[in-house]
Amino acid sequence: MMRVNQLPLFILLVSIFAFLLIPTFSFSEEKTLGEDLKGILEYARKENPEIRAYRERVNSFEAKAKYAGILDDPTLKVEFEDIPKENPFPITGKAEITRYTITQMFPFPGKLNLMEKMARKESSMSGEELREKEIEILTMVKMVYFDYYYINKAIGIMKEVKDILSDLEKIAGIRYSTGLVPQQDLIKAQVEISMITNELINMESGKKILKARLNTLLNRPTIASLAAPGDVTFKYPIPEAIELAEKALKRNPMIRAMEFNIEAKDTNKDLTKKNYYPDFMLGISPVQRMEKFSSWDFMVGINIPIWWKKYDYRLNEAKANLNSSKARLEGIKNHVSFEISQACIKVETSKRVIELYETGILPQTRLSLESSLINYQTGKVDFLTLLENQRALKKTRIEHLRALVDYRIGVAEIEKVLGEDIIEN
Repeated sequence: MMRVNQLPLFILLVSIFAFLLIPTFSFSEEKTLGEDLKGILEYARKENPEIRAYRERVNSFEAKAKYAGILDDPTLKVEFEDIPKENPFPITGKAEITRYTITQMFPFPGKLNLMEKMARKESSMSGEELREKEIEILTMVKMVYFDYYYINKAIGIMKEVKDILSDLEKIAGIRYSTGLVPQQDLIKAQVEISMITNELINMESGKKILKARLNTLLNRPTIASLAAPGDVTFKYPIPEAIELAEKALKRNPMIRAMEFNIEAKDTNKDLTKKNYYPDFMLGISPVQRMEKFSSWDFMVGINIPIWWKKYDYRLNEAKANLNSSKARLEGIKNHVSFEISQACIKVETSKRVIELYETGILPQTRLSLESSLINYQTGKVDFLTLLENQRALKKTRIEHLRALVDYRIGVAEIEKVLGEDIIEN
């Protein structure tokens, strides 16, 4: 029959073993209702002011592309001739001759088409820049959300640990009162609880900062309510870095934007060559004598591009801008390849760390704590050993959670460079 002074220790052991059997935090496929990651990303895509600004910029370029190939407005000129000295105001209708001249400028054939083509390329470039800004903002949202997820789960772990320590404190107090353990065990438990409380205070502060940051990205008041994060999708394997790099070179919005920029600069070079040829002006002038239209004039005009040096310099400028964009494209491609490789290394490292924790460190620290609990009951180990093993398990669970979140952040970095999602949020 169990003695009365052993009953509290038995209850403690049952609660701690239950704590040890709590499943390790991991990401699952299920998402909570409300403000899950997918919903938050959609909200950010619609409401973030930077994205909205770029969206309006795209509308501006699209509007420009629609009028770029249209002729300029014609010009109407009215001339009053042979106005008598005694009545110098032509509004009275006393002028002998009134000439109405309508003129229209016509750029050299091909110029308008090139202007329209260049405007459409610039419009396509602005669309890719919008996609780049969306990906940039949504990646920031993902990273803040994952950190927000981490700190919420970490707070949950710390509260569980604090509850266990509170039970240990009670048991240590009972055993101290019966003379089975020194007062030092009770003090150590109280100190450990104080340290956990301090960590929780710092975590709660960090949680508020992350919440404010997430609300800011969503264009909401920083103190706006935000639901606790739901579960986050966690999948692997991730495609190889070489495969991802090849895909990124085709999909990355910075690369696509620069390709459209090059096409626009190339079109501008062709347009600049047209400056060596004249533009045309056509005009017609009905002539009114007193109250009747008696005749009309027709005119043709051209500009004479004789200052060829000026057009040579303009063409050199256009060629230099084109070559500059081509060189920048090469640099962007190199940077994208490096970023993909770097992100893949981070993801692979996090994956190996996760496997190490799940197959080795976590089971070992659990067994160590279980052993110390049993040996503490029989007096084979002291209270300090029990506390050290409990700290080790707490630290291991927190670090395992951090590795999971770092893995998902690494995937978000890959998705940013790739220009598309790998994992469904």
